[in-house]
Amino acid sequence: MGFNVLIPVYLLYAYALHSVHSMDKISLNENGLFTDAKGRVILLHGFNSVAHDRPWFDKQMLNRTRLEMFRNWGINVVRLGMMWTGVMPSRSSVDTEYLTNMGKLVDLLAEYGIYVLLDMHQDQLSSRFDSYDGIPPWLVDDLPPVPHGYEYPWPFSKRPYPYFKDYFTYACTECAEQLYTNATVYRYWGDFWQIVAKNFGRKNSVLGYELINEPPMSNFYKDYRHILAAYVGRNQLLPVYDYLVRRIRMEDSETLIFYEPLTYGVFTPGGTGFDRVPDALTDSLARTKSVLSYHYYCWPIVEANLSKPMPWWVKIACDKLLLPAVMRNTRKTIGRIGGGRFLTEFGYCVPDGNPTSINTMECAAVLSKADEEFQSWTYWDTKCLDEFGNVVTAQVNAFSRVYPVATLGNPIKMHFDQETGDFFYSFLPVHKQNTNATIIAEIFVPKSVHYPDGYSVGVEPSSMQLKADGNMLYIIAPAGTSQNTKTVNIHIRRGKSWEFLWSSLFKPTDVELFSLQTREKKEEVRYNGGNRALHSNLTHSVLKRPMMRLSPAVRRQILFPSETKVDKDEPKSAGLPFSRLLYVPAE
Repeated sequence: MGFNVLIPVYLLYAYALHSVHSMDKISLNENGLFTDAKGRVILLHGFNSVAHDRPWFDKQMLNRTRLEMFRNWGINVVRLGMMWTGVMPSRSSVDTEYLTNMGKLVDLLAEYGIYVLLDMHQDQLSSRFDSYDGIPPWLVDDLPPVPHGYEYPWPFSKRPYPYFKDYFTYACTECAEQLYTNATVYRYWGDFWQIVAKNFGRKNSVLGYELINEPPMSNFYKDYRHILAAYVGRNQLLPVYDYLVRRIRMEDSETLIFYEPLTYGVFTPGGTGFDRVPDALTDSLARTKSVLSYHYYCWPIVEANLSKPMPWWVKIACDKLLLPAVMRNTRKTIGRIGGGRFLTEFGYCVPDGNPTSINTMECAAVLSKADEEFQSWTYWDTKCLDEFGNVVTAQVNAFSRVYPVATLGNPIKMHFDQETGDFFYSFLPVHKQNTNATIIAEIFVPKSVHYPDGYSVGVEPSSMQLKADGNMLYIIAPAGTSQNTKTVNIHIRRGKSWEFLWSSLFKPTDVELFSLQTREKKEEVRYNGGNRALHSNLTHSVLKRPMMRLSPAVRRQILFPSETKVDKDEPKSAGLPFSRLLYVPAE
């Protein structure tokens, strides 16, 4: 049955599933970064939620208490399993109850400011291969039979372990082959996505459609090239992705398309094989609506005891070689073909509070690298709660991070140290001259998690204003501020402002700039923590002097900047005044 027969079945239900919460539709800018309707760059932190059986979604996701906790921890996206078998339980039927329930769930998440990536999830394709039904069983059963003697689990004598060896069975590879190349089969795949787009395309909180999770290699027993990520990506995935996107665009022309290579294509020679984004041959704007979905897992730790210390060779193999390679290759891919990228899965590690364990060290490495690359992410798949709904503190400490939720500008650098609470962020504003005060950055700061005693924040240039409200810190350009090329630097530390400034002079940091100005003299201090160089326009370095040997006027400006008077008649060329500071007390 083709899609024309299925459309009338669900048409009456499509318009009942509208978002009830006002959220901006997310798009991509020219740099491949996520942006909202105001043109602000958006960063997304979240987790995966996938159910492997009826009702095909996690009912705990309907718990408002949990959702409020997620919001307080800075979770603003969920990669939500939109299951093909749930939508199409049989060849000729569409489960409208499932669509309705998923619509309600998407709307509920939107009430808590959480975006949703609808993910057609699968692992090993089917229960026929000892997994769950990512692909409807009725479709798998109708595939051409495999040759006698090659039935599952050949070439293994019994079900292989660990699970990923299922991908190497003849039956699984042949099922993938049929899915990618058999038009009769992939038309049903198109039916599924057109139904989803029809029902969810008008919901602003739907971030995107992920065409398939972790597409398997196809039948390399017939052709050895089908184990090569580049070959499968170019010759099998791209053509079928083209078809699926065209089916989606029949109902929804705007929502982002997330497409994934063979998982190992992001770190093996030859790459993903993608020389363009899906549907680029027919849609000139496809580059602006396509996101490369990629996963990172530290394979050497799959069978390891994750509570033990990380061996040095694993640290090198994963965090110094494999992880940087994945980030570098995905960055180069979108640099070549366009679009954005999103770390939609990482895991194996589960932060356990032991600073030397594989669990803690591996997750910390991935999260820090994601910050460095300014990458949105969804973790697989712990939600910071145990099976009884109790908060797992070690996980909250790791995944609830300080980060810029929205930036009216181009990000330059970001770093967060979970252990010390130090956070640094710099960006180049793109706002034009404004007649009213304008929020140019919104920073999520989980006070109860990382700053139980409050925090201090400094911003440069000092013309910027600071305002804290709950877990949000707002950087505000005052009325009359015109567009300029000055970088905005934001630095957050635990404790009160005088402690912040004292430690700023004597401890290495990422980048700090304080321009200290009085009637008597001006000292401009630049401190680069990378080489501990401290430069001054004076004959000797401030760093070499105890703080009490600074001039009283300068010392007072450091400790009590709000009380310092600046000569209004001094010419602008004299430099910026001291950094603006704000102390945010504990709740």
